[in-house]
Amino acid sequence: MKIRFMVTLLCCSVSFTQAQQQQTNSVCDTTTIVLKFPYGKLNQAEQDSLIQMVHWEKLFEQVYNQFHQQWQHEVFKNVPQNEAKHSKALEALLTKYKLTLVNTDKASLTKLQEDWMTQGNTSLVAALTVSAIMEDKYLLELQNALSNKAVDNFDIQFVYQNLAKGSRNHLRTLVSVLKEQQVEYQAHYLTPAHFQEIIHSPQERYAYEETGDSTCGLAKKNHPNNQAERMKNSEKWVQQMQQQSQKFQPQYEEKIKMNEGVKSQEESKEDDD
Repeated sequence: MKIRFMVTLLCCSVSFTQAQQQQTNSVCDTTTIVLKFPYGKLNQAEQDSLIQMVHWEKLFEQVYNQFHQQWQHEVFKNVPQNEAKHSKALEALLTKYKLTLVNTDKASLTKLQEDWMTQGNTSLVAALTVSAIMEDKYLLELQNALSNKAVDNFDIQFVYQNLAKGSRNHLRTLVSVLKEQQVEYQAHYLTPAHFQEIIHSPQERYAYEETGDSTCGLAKKNHPNNQAERMKNSEKWVQQMQQQSQKFQPQYEEKIKMNEGVKSQEESKEDDD
């Protein structure tokens, strides 16, 4: 029965992967790449972490939408567009691993959301400040998840790295807009040194992008001006990705064989009928 469940799980994952790849316009789309990574069994820490991050993304979407309706500022329209890509990648992982979005520890996030929306509805500066606090807090959550040795599936690590990059970009933008409002934002959750390092570095590009180059914009952290250095960073990141993902390959290949065996049996049965 257990084997049958594992096979069924793989069949669903493979079917979903194929469907997602057909719907994606670019092979460098983050969700497509995530689904190409080998399938690795999730431990409880990874399941809880994924579900928690989805709740965070949903919180962000609701708060940013509310602030945009209230203040009609362009930043509250642009930032959520990137959040949609983050949610898509997380939801792909949920589907890939057949996880149900339960309300684990959602009460504390709901309280944060209510407090932040109440504060942000008082003024534009308050909304911008709250938004920076949100990204500040989220970066700490992602930092803790990425440093958790129990959360080691490479596809999860990959998505979290992209979430962190996006959040750093959002924080830079929000701090810049606050400066235009004559407000100097101070870190609430990140260490002062880490915060300063983020805001004094250029916007980062995602690990995978819809670009024409062979590396898909890999690891172009902080936009190195030297083209050779950018390529070196990209090649190094690709090697790390391949090495990390290889540890899941034997388990993935075994499940593929099981899946093919089930398909053959089902086809034989149909022929007999």
